[in-house]
Amino acid sequence: MKTSVVMATYNGEKFLNKQLDSIASQSVLPDELVIVDDGSKDSTRQLLSDFAEKFGHDISIILVFREKNLGYIKNFIDGIARTKNELIFLCDQDDIWHVDKIKDTVQLFKENSDMIVLHTNTDIIDHNGNTLRKNVQDYHKRIEKIKLSKYVKKVNYPGMAMAFRKSVVYPELEWLLDKVVSLPTHDWIIGFIGAKSNGFYVSEEVYTYRRFTGQNVALSLEKRDSILDRVSGIEVYEGLFQFVFDYQKATQKNFLPIEKYQKTAKNRKKYLTAKSVMLWSKSFPLIRYYPKYGSYFRDILEIIKERRINDQKN
Repeated sequence: MKTSVVMATYNGEKFLNKQLDSIASQSVLPDELVIVDDGSKDSTRQLLSDFAEKFGHDISIILVFREKNLGYIKNFIDGIARTKNELIFLCDQDDIWHVDKIKDTVQLFKENSDMIVLHTNTDIIDHNGNTLRKNVQDYHKRIEKIKLSKYVKKVNYPGMAMAFRKSVVYPELEWLLDKVVSLPTHDWIIGFIGAKSNGFYVSEEVYTYRRFTGQNVALSLEKRDSILDRVSGIEVYEGLFQFVFDYQKATQKNFLPIEKYQKTAKNRKKYLTAKSVMLWSKSFPLIRYYPKYGSYFRDILEIIKERRINDQKN
């Protein structure tokens, strides 16, 4: 099974070399590395050119330097389109790979013939490689298939820990772009394609160390839990649910009762914003569509806490 790595870069000079080194040091090298730079203004392009000159004899390296910024979603999808091999790995510019990431991932695909997308666990590290947080994805099995109904209850499937079969995933991505369906993010959509086809797997094995730079997209070490934070999180879910709704409408295939998930999100926003215990209690019949059962009860705890704070102020 030949492999391609797709890396997207943008002004990554501070951390890029360590990520490139971790790819070049793999126990099994990728057959191809496609790097799409989205208009960097720092020394990123020179670093990439130097890397290609040094390792181009071991890995087929394709560099794409854009003059016009596409944005990270289209940048990644264009990189995927340029690959030649079946098993695709996505790669961010500021992470570090475990030395056996490619070797072990290929083996997992061989062991599970129906695997379309694999998402593995991650640890968060600091600038010096010290671990800040373990088991970020909260996976607890070496390998586990996730059903679509469970998949859509989670928003965080970072692409840098993802590998997939191009022959299945890319035609869907291309079709979605042609349909001009709004894509909330590329990685969640890739996992969705795998899950709806009964081929999305996760693993507790950590093969990617996600470096906390303070500038990462959608990465924060602070655990926030206020009503405002919860509503903001629900709105992220709403964007993903809207995509699924539009997808089912475009394909005329209703494989998920997405309206139930949308109704649940709408109800949660309503009772959280109003700090209403009564509205919260009426939402219990929809508990199966919450991210976790615990989310329902954490909502009421937050409502009670904020109501007490308001009472004290008054």
